[in-house]
Amino acid sequence: MVFIVNNVIYFLYMTNTIEILGKIMGTTARVKLIRLFLFHPDTAFTKEELINKTKTQTSIVRTELLLLEKINFITRKNTIRITYRSTKKKITQIKKKATVYELNPQFELIQPLSMLLIESELVNIAELPNRFRGGGKLKLVVVSGVLLRNDDRPIDLLIVGDKLDLSATQKTINIIESEIGKELRYAIFSTDDFLYRIKMYDKLIRDIFEFPHQKLLNQLGNFI
Repeated sequence: MVFIVNNVIYFLYMTNTIEILGKIMGTTARVKLIRLFLFHPDTAFTKEELINKTKTQTSIVRTELLLLEKINFITRKNTIRITYRSTKKKITQIKKKATVYELNPQFELIQPLSMLLIESELVNIAELPNRFRGGGKLKLVVVSGVLLRNDDRPIDLLIVGDKLDLSATQKTINIIESEIGKELRYAIFSTDDFLYRIKMYDKLIRDIFEFPHQKLLNQLGNFI
């Protein structure tokens, strides 16, 4: 992994990106929270939302939020959250008081933090196929979009395989999202469905392979 701080280039040769950054920042939970706020500068999160998105224990999130608020990286405010409950007869509006946290746009180190946590490698790309192997017989794993630091692409992750356990695959994706701080745009296909889409010149498939991408695993040979 490479990152730049104050015009100095640093090289780190370790295998797990989130653990590397955790050593630098103090905790992996702090890395997850900071990334989440940096990726969503205009979004206010409740503590419960932060716990869910970072897959981190309540007590740890509470401690990290106090620290990030103390250094003015985030601000806290009370607000009213509006939700809707639908029944057969009507839709009811529910107002509830909530405490939310959001990025402080005046924080002086936003740019160097972004360079360190966002513009560097978000996850260890090479190890991604291994993280999905428990979910079925993988045939193809392709990364694009935000995983290659290109937000303009429609897909970040493509998985093709047989007898895929969608629940296990989704769980792995959720964990990766918690490390990155951003939801992934992904597509999962069986081998037959994927090959059919190739024959039909499917637009989504074309968009993946006609623009920057990286094949991490390919057992389909000349089909792609």
